[in-house]
Amino acid sequence: FEALKCSWSNDITYTVMQKNSKLDISIAGLKKRKGAPVRIDELGKMERMPQIWQGGDLCDLEDEHEFYADVPTPLHCSKSNTYSDNVAVVEFGRKIRFYYLFRPQIYEDLPGVLKEKLDLDPKDVDVLLFNDGQDETIKENSNLLDIFSASGAWQRRLLWPYWSFKETQLRDIGRWFGADNPWITSKPDGHACMPGPPDDEVNLL
Repeated sequence: FEALKCSWSNDITYTVMQKNSKLDISIAGLKKRKGAPVRIDELGKMERMPQIWQGGDLCDLEDEHEFYADVPTPLHCSKSNTYSDNVAVVEFGRKIRFYYLFRPQIYEDLPGVLKEKLDLDPKDVDVLLFNDGQDETIKENSNLLDIFSASGAWQRRLLWPYWSFKETQLRDIGRWFGADNPWITSKPDGHACMPGPPDDEVNLL
């Protein structure tokens, strides 16, 4: 999702992220939950983000603060940890909108999250995109599966072959461009680095 927003940021016309979420989505945080499902009240308030691309192009400037002059740094240029894109929306050119939900299998009330946090009626979904087995979560929710099947979204679902990017890189160049942050003890990590494979994915998408 981050690669999608960053790669096509000049075309964004609307984006929403959650603020002040109580949910710790890190590996350590999820382990502490011991499999307890995530309740809706643990998620943050959904807030529309400022449209920083309106009125100029940050790419033409050496310093983002030059663009904003005397006004405060916009929210999603700041280093605040109060915002999270684990539940988020982004729209491009007022024509196509992506609704993103990280690990849908962890939520106690998935239909409720779609409605209350993403303001999304499942009947309005055109295409479903899964990249790591999340389609199994939909299969286990008969209500959502019935809705997506009736609308045709289930038949149009895309099973994104994330791991094939890794396999292809290992086959063709003998290495994987995985994350290599200082705290990772076994590099490269299975998660891809940015820039890197995530950018290839969104370009292909």
